[in-house]
Amino acid sequence: MAAQPSIVCGAGFTAAVAAVAAFEAIRPQSPINKTNFDRIILGANLRDVEEILGVPPGDYTTQSSMDEEPVEDLDLLRLLLSKVKHPNVKRWFGDNAIVVVEFNGKGQLDDKWFFRVRRQAEGLVSKLRRWLF
Repeated sequence: MAAQPSIVCGAGFTAAVAAVAAFEAIRPQSPINKTNFDRIILGANLRDVEEILGVPPGDYTTQSSMDEEPVEDLDLLRLLLSKVKHPNVKRWFGDNAIVVVEFNGKGQLDDKWFFRVRRQAEGLVSKLRRWLF
């Protein structure tokens, strides 16, 4: 006797949801976060900050396209920060946070800023699409 199509579809959907949940649970957290930001001390040099954050300055967001995924505040913040073209200012963009630091002429950290970024809730279909494609 052949399996009912609705049972097969239901089992496939359940497996897909379980796979997305498992992927989200084991996905590594971004090193660009408040805990690591708090470890950065004034007077540190760029190498120290890179060691704490685990990566050189740059964009480490994992969303496939900022235009496709609505983001609260990030677009405006990214625009404002991109206007800062001072060589002593370095920026790290993560999925949930942005870290900005400023060094003095001696290469020592003078100031630092942390911005928490809240993405709009992503629906199950969007998560499945992002995960599968």
